[in-house]
Amino acid sequence: MRPEDFPDASPTTFLPPHMYVDAWVYDAEQRHVFAKSWQLVADVGQLTAPGDYLADTIGTQPIIIVRDKQLRLRCFANVCRHRGCTLLEGRGNAGRGLVCPYHQWSYSLNGDLVGVPFRGEFEFDLDVAGLGLIELRMAVWERFAFVDLSGSAPPLADYLGEFAAELSSHNIEGMRALNVIDEELEGNWKVHVDNAFCAYHFAMVHPQTLYAAQSRTGLTVELAEFAGCSYIPWKGYEDGTAGYAGLTGRAATGSLNISLFPNVFLGALPSGRLTVLAWTPTSVERTRLRAWSFGHATDEEAAAEPARQRRVLAEDFEVVRRTWQGMRSPLYRRPGPRHYRELRIYNFHRMLVKMLKDGAGAATRQHSG
Repeated sequence: MRPEDFPDASPTTFLPPHMYVDAWVYDAEQRHVFAKSWQLVADVGQLTAPGDYLADTIGTQPIIIVRDKQLRLRCFANVCRHRGCTLLEGRGNAGRGLVCPYHQWSYSLNGDLVGVPFRGEFEFDLDVAGLGLIELRMAVWERFAFVDLSGSAPPLADYLGEFAAELSSHNIEGMRALNVIDEELEGNWKVHVDNAFCAYHFAMVHPQTLYAAQSRTGLTVELAEFAGCSYIPWKGYEDGTAGYAGLTGRAATGSLNISLFPNVFLGALPSGRLTVLAWTPTSVERTRLRAWSFGHATDEEAAAEPARQRRVLAEDFEVVRRTWQGMRSPLYRRPGPRHYRELRIYNFHRMLVKMLKDGAGAATRQHSG
């Protein structure tokens, strides 16, 4: 692939359909975007004791996040250094260390190789110090762990930009985890992300669930390099005193909807609720969604949250399904004009194409060299 194989992102429209449906684009995204950008992996509020772990994947790369004996969070490639077998699955507590189920090579919670069965029968000396687990770059913002497989992405603070600071008064670390959804959906991942980064569809798709609470004027959209934010005033919160106590600035009077490149959405409401969505492609046509809901909620409100979250997501799923159906039609030759409320989509497309072009250019230079 060459940089010119990828179309420039247009400020007035959207990416052409082939960028969603072609397998070679998907492969390039795996190499040049997901492997080189911060990926949201976990709510670390669920990992509190030494040995607590979460095993997951970033693209095709299995990873583990674990708390060591000093309660530090560590992230490792979830592969044994002997034959590559994955060490752990799901979530749990690894006790004093991580043990491979294949040949029972064992590792401490800080990744050191500490046990090799029948070690004396190897025909050569083992470089035990060099056979520890491969540690990956990780950073935590509030209660969320992000992992950079490449180790070379800009600092996470650069990704979050100035918008994340506006959420500080929400006291996210003190929120209750109200609901978690983890499922696979139909459609290319970008169709789902485009929808999440769009404020144009609220009146049409969410007339009762979201739009009914929103003021009809005052929406603003702002962009940073890796992030975008739409602010929407909410009815009844004009003076900043009707919502969750302690909220300040715009967080007290409306919703802050933050898009984080390439695949994360943060939606903070003045009522003191937070929705976090992350999409990971599993193929050109399938996408994994993880959706977290948090809040400073009463028991009654917490009990009602799963149904509320599911209703809002179901509204999105239906239009995304139908968009994906039309996206694959040869009759949909080019996208239409972009609306102001879709400005965050352009920001997303701009950075996506830049990373694809940069990656293709680097690969071309390496090959020619």
